[in-house]
Amino acid sequence: MMSLYTFLLFLYRALLKGATLFVPKAQLLLEGQKRSQKDLDQWLSTLPSKRNLIWMHCASLGEFEQGRPVLERIQQEYPSVFILLSFYSPSGFEVRKSTPLAHQVVYLTPDFPANVNAWVSKIAPDFFITVKYEVWPNLFYALNRNGVPIFMLSAIFRKDHRYFGWMSFFWKPVLRNVSHFFVQNTISGEMLDRIGITSHTLIGDTRYDRVFALSKNTVLPAVYEHWIGDTPVIILGSSYSIEESIVKFIWNDWKGRFKLIIAPHHIDDENISRIMMEWEGDIFLATDLKGNKSIDMRKGVMLLNTMGELGGLYSKGILAVVGGGWEGGIHNTLEPAAHGLAVVWGPKDHGFEEAKRLSDEGGGNRFGAPQQLKDWLSVHLGDHAVLKKMGQSAQRHVQSNTGATEQFMKFFRPLLDEKKN
Repeated sequence: MMSLYTFLLFLYRALLKGATLFVPKAQLLLEGQKRSQKDLDQWLSTLPSKRNLIWMHCASLGEFEQGRPVLERIQQEYPSVFILLSFYSPSGFEVRKSTPLAHQVVYLTPDFPANVNAWVSKIAPDFFITVKYEVWPNLFYALNRNGVPIFMLSAIFRKDHRYFGWMSFFWKPVLRNVSHFFVQNTISGEMLDRIGITSHTLIGDTRYDRVFALSKNTVLPAVYEHWIGDTPVIILGSSYSIEESIVKFIWNDWKGRFKLIIAPHHIDDENISRIMMEWEGDIFLATDLKGNKSIDMRKGVMLLNTMGELGGLYSKGILAVVGGGWEGGIHNTLEPAAHGLAVVWGPKDHGFEEAKRLSDEGGGNRFGAPQQLKDWLSVHLGDHAVLKKMGQSAQRHVQSNTGATEQFMKFFRPLLDEKKN
């Protein structure tokens, strides 16, 4: 069966190479994997012969945010330990390739036996941590053959997951290579039990620790504070055109009573120009405000065309409309929840356990159709008491689910202490 998997992977790689002319991310991935081979070799050549090394792998940016609290703790408690961070997706690597939380960041090598055997042999990690449910069969077998413990952090599984369906006969032996699963919920543990895997511990989701810590350390540029003043703020977080059009539909009835911040998912020139045109007359760019350009401070809409500032701005919000629910899937609902905002989103939240729990506990609402969200906004924007109550529930939800990072470290710390050279 592994031969068939490897053959299908070969076909996929061939298709990926053919797609480079039409799919920029395919080209980024292939070129990045090729470059990473050289970067990895060069970095390894600088390391001392006696060293401790932890290798963490994340599929993309979301998984990195789950792994990040653990990387921070390892760096704080074990500064002499080297950390290798690998990504599969360009959207993860290109954003976090310079993170100070790892000594080297690379694209993961293709999961062919020769590739992964060579990587495991030369990296010789003490531990391998994979995040959420990222599994590469040939890599897992190579790690196991070399005696490298594998931990799956913030693991989450569903009943319809490929690991437990008709293909479980293939995935079960692969998953058995994992030394221990640190799962987010009881269902994930039960799914592992069904296939005879009992080495799992319920710790929750490490992202709660991250967003909670960030919510306690927010700093905003003074110009933002001045523009916002005491006016309540609605924030479109990682928005697409559909969320923007929903809010624009009701905006004329509410502008003057709220400020609006649009933080689009894509901040390329074309998308920024589109938004500026659609909101013409009542919008300005965040970069213009920070750049001391002449801005009419009476304008009610700021377009956030920067990276890394959305979290701080959530501290001034009362309501977050999170994007992606009418696209590929919702984006980060926990960050606004940690700041005490009411949170709303569209229907594509399947697999987002945190969104379901946020809704169940009264901190957020899911809407199936754009008109439903329009109607809800039209009614509830005038009721600050309802929004504040939702925000308080959202914040309590985040606070009550912190602690996953420390639970992982309680398990991991003695193992790392034993391994230390």
